[in-house]
Amino acid sequence: MSNTVELPRWLVLGGGLLLVGTISISAFLLGRTTAPAMNSHGTTSAPVDLALPPVQLVAPAAPTPVASEPTGSAQPNTTPRESSPRPQAIPTRTSSATHPTTTARSEAVSGRTTSNRAMKTNVDAYFQALERVGSRSAGSVDPNTLIQQAISGDVSGIDRLIADHKSRQRAIAAVQPPPPCTDHHERLTQLAADGLTVMQQLRTGIVSSNLGALASLQGRALRLQQLGEEVSQMEASLKNEYGLR
Repeated sequence: MSNTVELPRWLVLGGGLLLVGTISISAFLLGRTTAPAMNSHGTTSAPVDLALPPVQLVAPAAPTPVASEPTGSAQPNTTPRESSPRPQAIPTRTSSATHPTTTARSEAVSGRTTSNRAMKTNVDAYFQALERVGSRSAGSVDPNTLIQQAISGDVSGIDRLIADHKSRQRAIAAVQPPPPCTDHHERLTQLAADGLTVMQQLRTGIVSSNLGALASLQGRALRLQQLGEEVSQMEASLKNEYGLR
C-alpha cells in the first residue's frame, strides 16, 4: 500500500496552476516577453519636446516724415514732431531687451533636452538591470511534476524554486530605480515578496496535507495575478513615455 496521501484532483491541478503563477512571478519577466510592450495608447512614441522655438521680435520701423507743401498756412508743431528723434529710441529699447530674453529661452530649451536625454538613459538602464535579473533561468520546470513529487514527499524541486526566487528577490532589491521608476520598483518588490509567501505556503500545505490552507491560497494567487498586471502596465507606460522598446 502506498504511503502517499491522495489529494483531490482539482486541488492537485489548482496547486499546479498556482505554482505556474508563482514561477512566472519568480521569473520577473512581466511584460518583457513581448517587445514592444503594449501600452494604453497602442503605440510606442518618443518623447516630444513641447518647448516653443525662440521668437525674434522685430522692432517697428521709424515713421517716415511726410513732406509738407509750402503753403501759407502755419504748421509750426507738425514738422518738429515728424523730425523729432524720440521715435528712434523706442525700437532701440525693444531690440536691446529682446536679445537676453531669446537667449534665456534657448538655454532653457537646451537644458530641458539634456535633462530628458539623461533621464531616458537612466530609465533604460533600470529596465536593462531587471532584464539581467530575469535572465537568470532556473531551467525548465514542470509545475505538475513538482506538485506530484511534493505529494510523494519530495519537495526538493519546490525548495530549489524557492531558493531561486529568493536570489532574484535580493537582486531586484539591489537595483536602484531612477525617480520616474520608484513606484514601479516598489510594486515589483511587493510582488516578489508576495510570490515568495505563496510558494512557501504552498509547500507547507502540501507537506502537511492541509487542504484548507491550500484552498485559501487561491485568493492570494488571484491577487498576485492582478499585481503582476499592474506592474506590467506600469512598465509599458514608462517605456512608452521615454521612447524605449
